[in-house]
Amino acid sequence: GVEIKTELPPEPRANLTGVSAASMAALLPKLTQHNFVLDDALEALRETADTDIAATKVSDAATKRLESFNLNQAQNESEAEGRAAKRRKLELDKEKLQGGDLTPLNDLDADFYNQILECPGIVDWLFADPTAKQSLYDLLVMSNKAAKWYSEPAKRYFKARLDDLLKVGQIEADAVSAWVALEISQLREAVYGFPDAGGQVPALFRAFDDPDVVQDEECAVVQFHQSGSARKDIVVIELD
Repeated sequence: GVEIKTELPPEPRANLTGVSAASMAALLPKLTQHNFVLDDALEALRETADTDIAATKVSDAATKRLESFNLNQAQNESEAEGRAAKRRKLELDKEKLQGGDLTPLNDLDADFYNQILECPGIVDWLFADPTAKQSLYDLLVMSNKAAKWYSEPAKRYFKARLDDLLKVGQIEADAVSAWVALEISQLREAVYGFPDAGGQVPALFRAFDDPDVVQDEECAVVQFHQSGSARKDIVVIELD
C-alpha cells in the first residue's frame, strides 16, 4: 500500500532583528505574567534598552490582549444569547398563532394589524386557513428585515404592497391566500436570495429607491435619481 505522511507546517520564527540574546535573557526573569507574547517582548526591547521599561511594556500589552479577548468573548456570548432569545420569541409567537392569538401580528406592525381587522376577506382567511396566521407573520417578519437592511426603498415597497393587500382583503379569502403566497415567494428571493447586483438594493425594491410618488386612480408616476444621469420618470399604468 501507499504510506501517506502528513506534516504540520513549521511554526513561524520570531523576528530577532535588533535584539541581543543578552537583553532577552535579562528581560525574561522580569516578566511576571505567563501569558505574554514573544513578539511583544522583542518589540519592547527594540524600543528601549531599559529592561524594566521593556517589562512594563510587555505587561501592558499582555493586559490589553487579555482585555480585548474578554471583551470579544462577552460580545460573542451576548450575540449568542440574543440569537437564542430571538429563537425563543419565534417559537413562542408560533405557539400563540397556532392557538388563535393574533398578538404577534400586532407586535410586528400595529398599524397594519388594525387595518386588516377591517378587511373581511383577510379576517376570514386568517381563521379559515390553519397556516394563514403563520404566513402573514412570516410576511411581516420579512418586511421588517428588509426595512432594516434596505431602509426607505423597502419601506416604500411594502407600503405599496400592503396597501394592495388591504384592497384584495375586501374581496374574499381565496384571493388573499393567493396574494400572500405569491408575495412571500417573491420576498424570499429578494430578501434571502443571492443579489442580482452584489451589494445593491434588490431589484424588487429598486424602483422605490428615492422616489417621489404621485398617484391617482389609474396610474402612478415614480420619479427617481440614477447616478450620473438626469432625473427620470417611470409611469406605471394599472389596468383593470
